[in-house]
Amino acid sequence: MTGIVRRLPLKWNHDKPKSDARRSVLKQWKDKAFAGGVNRAVIEKGAALMGLPLDELIADTIEGMKPVAEIIGLKGNL
Repeated sequence: MTGIVRRLPLKWNHDKPKSDARRSVLKQWKDKAFAGGVNRAVIEKGAALMGLPLDELIADTIEGMKPVAEIIGLKGNL
């Protein structure tokens, strides 16, 4: 999941206001070329095992990444 979230800022148009990251991940989810190394089936299975809808898992992942955003090169992008 973090692989997909990490790739988003590279795709965003920085001239426009930053969009909702959760919504952006969901929008890119079906595009297998976007963050192609991410095994979406594993993430979907993990979400199901935890009893979480995919969008909630995405939101939780983004929130978990925010405290380390500067360290991982995403300061101002989450």
